[in-house]
Amino acid sequence: MNTAFDAQGICYSNVIGGAINGDRFAAFVEQALVPTLKPGGIVVLDNLSSYKRTDAWAMIEAASASL
Repeated sequence: MNTAFDAQGICYSNVIGGAINGDRFAAFVEQALVPTLKPGGIVVLDNLSSYKRTDAWAMIEAASASL
């Protein structure tokens, strides 16, 4: 499950079949997470290797949010 939330509540949530991989994570960041981010937002990730995509991190930082 991928979920994005802020102080007002859940902004986005979805469930995908199968395991998350780097491509699916990058797609989530681009299509769902970045559009909901506000400047100064903070994205918290665990250390799943799929989350260590520099392109996804760059998209988050380009939205003026931090990891």
